[in-house]
Amino acid sequence: MKKNASVVCAKCAKYKKTFGVRAEKRENGWFFTWAFPMNDEVAAREGYTDTKLEGGFSHDEEYPGCPYCHAAVLVQCGGCNKLGCYDTVSKDYTCPSCGNKSQVITASWNAVDGGGY
Repeated sequence: MKKNASVVCAKCAKYKKTFGVRAEKRENGWFFTWAFPMNDEVAAREGYTDTKLEGGFSHDEEYPGCPYCHAAVLVQCGGCNKLGCYDTVSKDYTCPSCGNKSQVITASWNAVDGGGY
């Protein structure tokens, strides 16, 4: 059976480097299943910066985390809506894409946008 999967871009909050995140569509939403290093030129050329997904989002139990700093969780910035890794220890978060500073809250996601990296 063919799986419905896409790749969205995220940025490492610690090192400010772009990485790809594979999201797999399942019955109960999208699951982030793995992540891999990627540079901005490849992300744009492969169309990953244009990926837009809608629905519920969660981390698969096998998700390895950020390929640079190994943070296990992705968060979405409340300012620019881009994804970044989060170490789950710090209560304050600075978005690696736009610099927005905020506190991390738990919320459900309905859409992610991989553009603009």
